[in-house]
Amino acid sequence: MSARIGVADTCFLIDWSSFSRRDLIKEVFSSILIMEQVLAEAKTRSVIEWIAKNLAEGFFILYTPLEDEINEARELILRVARLPFTRRIEVPEALCLVIARKINSYVLTENRGALMVIDVFEEYSNVKAWRSLELLREIAVNKLNRFKEASELIMLYQRETHHIFPEEDLNSVMEVIKSVLKE
Repeated sequence: MSARIGVADTCFLIDWSSFSRRDLIKEVFSSILIMEQVLAEAKTRSVIEWIAKNLAEGFFILYTPLEDEINEARELILRVARLPFTRRIEVPEALCLVIARKINSYVLTENRGALMVIDVFEEYSNVKAWRSLELLREIAVNKLNRFKEASELIMLYQRETHHIFPEEDLNSVMEVIKSVLKE
C-alpha cells in the first residue's frame, strides 16, 4: 500500500462510488480526507453508504477545516471569480486545493475549475491533482500486468460511472499505459 494521502471532492466520490472496482483506490492511497463540506454534498444513498463504510474502516478520514483554511478557500473562490476566462469553483473544491497544498497530498477531482487553479495561480502550481483517469492510469501501470487488462478497466469505469473521458486525454493515458505494460 502507498503512503499517499488524497483529498477528494464530491464529484470524484460520486463517480467512484458507482464503480464496481472502486476498492482499487486503496492500492494507491493510504487514506482519503473527506471534508465536512464535501460530505454535506453527498445526497444519494449509494454514495453515502460507500463513504460511511470507508469512514468506519478508517480509509476515509473526516476532516474539519480550520478557520484559516476556510478563509483561504473563500479568498481563492473570489480570486477565481475575478478572472473572466476561468471556470468557477465552490467551497468544497477550494478547500480540497487548500488542504492538499498544506499537507502535500493529492486532490482527487473531476472539477475543471479546480484543475485550472493549479495552472493559473503560482502558489497552487505544486499541488498534485488527479482526475479518475490519472488514478486509473496509476492503478494500471503499477497493479496490472497487461495492456488489455488496463484498457478493460478504463472502459468498465466509463460504462459503470457514465463518465466518458475526453478522447485526447484517454488516448494520451492509454499510450503511457501501453509503453509500460505488455500487449
